[in-house]
Amino acid sequence: HSLQELNAATDQAVLKPHLGGGLRFVNGRLTTGPNVLGLSGGAVSGASQANGYVDGSLRLNFGLGAVTRFFDVGDAADYTPLTVAMDGTATPFDVTALTHTGDHPNIATSGLDPARSVNRYWTLSITGTPTYSSYSATFGYRTSHLDPIADPATFLVRRYAGTWGATGIGTRTATSTQALGLTDFGDFIVADPPAYPLTLGVTGLGTVTRLPDQAFYPQNSSVQLTAVPAAGWTFLNWSGDASGAANPVSVMMTAAKTVTATFVDTVGPAVTLSGPNGFETYLEGNVANVGWSATDDATITGVDVLLSRSGSAGPFTAIATGLPNTGNYAWTVTGPATFVALVRVLAHSAQGLTGSDVSDTTFTIVVSVGVEAGALTEFALSPVRPNPVHEGAVLGFTLPVASRARLSVIDLQGREVAVLASGDLGAGRHEAWLEASHGGLAPGLYFARLQVAGKTLMRRFVMTR
Repeated sequence: HSLQELNAATDQAVLKPHLGGGLRFVNGRLTTGPNVLGLSGGAVSGASQANGYVDGSLRLNFGLGAVTRFFDVGDAADYTPLTVAMDGTATPFDVTALTHTGDHPNIATSGLDPARSVNRYWTLSITGTPTYSSYSATFGYRTSHLDPIADPATFLVRRYAGTWGATGIGTRTATSTQALGLTDFGDFIVADPPAYPLTLGVTGLGTVTRLPDQAFYPQNSSVQLTAVPAAGWTFLNWSGDASGAANPVSVMMTAAKTVTATFVDTVGPAVTLSGPNGFETYLEGNVANVGWSATDDATITGVDVLLSRSGSAGPFTAIATGLPNTGNYAWTVTGPATFVALVRVLAHSAQGLTGSDVSDTTFTIVVSVGVEAGALTEFALSPVRPNPVHEGAVLGFTLPVASRARLSVIDLQGREVAVLASGDLGAGRHEAWLEASHGGLAPGLYFARLQVAGKTLMRRFVMTR
């Protein structure tokens, strides 16, 4: 039999249904349409993407014993050949091969992943009821046929003949996959087994590592997750498709999964007090600015300002609580007087942790009270009371006009051993508090000294145990 002439309108050869000899391709493909091109003898040679191939159905004969035949078929655009190696054939018979563009219409029930396939399928059919042992089939394709996330190294083959059946797997390459141990015919697909993404999330500061580290995981594979906290944080637990506090944890990939690691802060806020930081003098009723900076990896939920009138040993009592973290607080100074006052700023984080800072050294609070009866006509320093001093004493003084004043304690050698007030003070009657335990004053004779407006006023007192 012979081929008809080339169709000038389509530039394609239209075939008679059967050829008695071989077929050699030089240039152009042969389109069978609804027909089947059968070769009763010989073989196809020279077929390739460049030289041409059979676009449609090709029927080849298998003789006795072990026979391998090459089906040089494809579609209108691409060459996608099959190789069938038959074993133990008892009677000769014919096999027809055809390739189809696109996924098999029933691929969703195949157990393979439609999103990671070759995007075409092949049909192998036989004539009669031959006897044979088994056969293998190698399915060829182009890399452009693959889904973007398909991996040829893990491709499997499934056969469909009303229901799906698995096959053995032989050699895999970038452009072919071999099925082994076949005993029946039908439609064949090539695709990856189901694989799922694992999405990881983090609450707090830290990271999560995965082993193995890949974009998709085969169905029923196990992934080990390890939570790695950042400095100053600790791992708390897993949520989503993992739970508990075990670290590391294994996740079985039976579907697409999402896992979140929660980390909690273990270090409180960093707080720096900028003022008052020591040696200041504040008059009762005046406004003193308490300044600070507070930072934390978590949100700072509030700031407390506390005051001690007895030095670092406290007690510290709150003068403001739950302040926003603005960095300053205008404090209206209150009595009683002290020269060993300290401020502490305490910041709270959203993790329930705290951080604080305290004045570098003590400052003085002066209160306005009566010193002696009468009009304020001159600078005056009242007697120390009580005297002798055991635990503490009040030192009162009068300023008829606003002045820069310094109230201190000196010893018998004239050394200044404590400063009770220093700075600009308003006109009025004031008093300061001397606390023996915080002044570090040994028993003995001392002098209270008021320096103001070029004058020096002195009062003697005795410190006892």
